[in-house]
Amino acid sequence: MTPNIREFIGPFQMQGNFIPGLASAAMGICAHEKELDPIFHLLLRDDIVSWYTSKSHARGDRKMQELERQLVERQVRKNVTLVQGRLKECNPKEMNVEPVSGEGVARQEPLDQRLRDLISSATSWDSLGMMPAEFQAWL
Repeated sequence: MTPNIREFIGPFQMQGNFIPGLASAAMGICAHEKELDPIFHLLLRDDIVSWYTSKSHARGDRKMQELERQLVERQVRKNVTLVQGRLKECNPKEMNVEPVSGEGVARQEPLDQRLRDLISSATSWDSLGMMPAEFQAWL
């Protein structure tokens, strides 16, 4: 998430509905991971095939088509695993309860604290400054 996208969403939505909505969506998707796995494969495969066909010439050689199919399937599997991993990072975990130094009182963090930390890390200028130069145009 870039600062421009964060500004577009606005401070009221960022502090209001956006983060809990994103956490709820991630939790729902992760809860039904097995049912949604074929949908992720279909969506990501369609994008990869569309991109690949726009960049390559039509080939009639069956061996080459088989090789291309295997490469696409392998890349789709990697992309689906990556997307599901990132959704799991946004999925709210159980509440973190840690005792405060020597006291019997437990400190409770918000359920979506991990997601809030990810968003603040993604929009911090220090993190964005360490991005590769080819991504700087989108900032």
